[in-house]
Amino acid sequence: MNTYKTSAGERVNQHTIDRNIRKAKMIYKDRFLTKHNYFFCEQCGKSTGLMDLSHIISVKYAKETSRTELCWQLNNLRVLCRKCHEAHDKKTNIEREEIYTKLK
Repeated sequence: MNTYKTSAGERVNQHTIDRNIRKAKMIYKDRFLTKHNYFFCEQCGKSTGLMDLSHIISVKYAKETSRTELCWQLNNLRVLCRKCHEAHDKKTNIEREEIYTKLK
C-alpha cells in the first residue's frame, strides 16, 4: 500500500489518512455547531442549501508536498456552501496556500 510523508518525515498509509480525515471532520462539525448552533458558509455566510466540509489545502496537494498531516488538521477545514466549494476547488494551489496562510 502507498504511504505518504508528513512534514515531520513520518509515513502514513491511505487507510490512516482516511480515518484521520473522518475524525477531524466530525470534531470540526461538532465544534462549529457548538459555537454557532447552525451551519453556514464561512465564505459567503449563506445558511441555506447544502453545506460541505472543505479542505483549504487539498488532500492530493498535501500528500504531494509531504505535508500529509494537513489532511486532518482542523485549521485546514472550513464549512462552505456548494457554490463556494465548487469555486474553491477551481483555485490554484498557490491561491489555496494564500487562503490557508491568512486563516491560520
